[in-house]
Amino acid sequence: MKVDAQTGEILESVELAESSPAVALLPQTKVSLGQAVATVLDSNPDRAAVEARLVEEEEEIVYLIRLDNKEERKVDVIKGTLLQEPAPEEEETPEPAQEPIFE
Repeated sequence: MKVDAQTGEILESVELAESSPAVALLPQTKVSLGQAVATVLDSNPDRAAVEARLVEEEEEIVYLIRLDNKEERKVDVIKGTLLQEPAPEEEETPEPAQEPIFE
């Protein structure tokens, strides 16, 4: 799918084959792919969508929108809202070894 970066207008799309897994997921959506792209672009005005697809991840159906900076955003297929990305896990940094203090 090609999307106008400024308006969110769909410029070009590809017809899904009947055997595509996304076709089976479509009846479970309440929000169109175009609406999902527009939601992402509204919250990322300096970006452009370069790829958009309907996927099932961890028993959850979402629209996955890839931006021109390679970041991905997920949109709820029922509510049309951006899904919160989990915070990256921080690596624990070991405490510096304390030197013994002699009196």
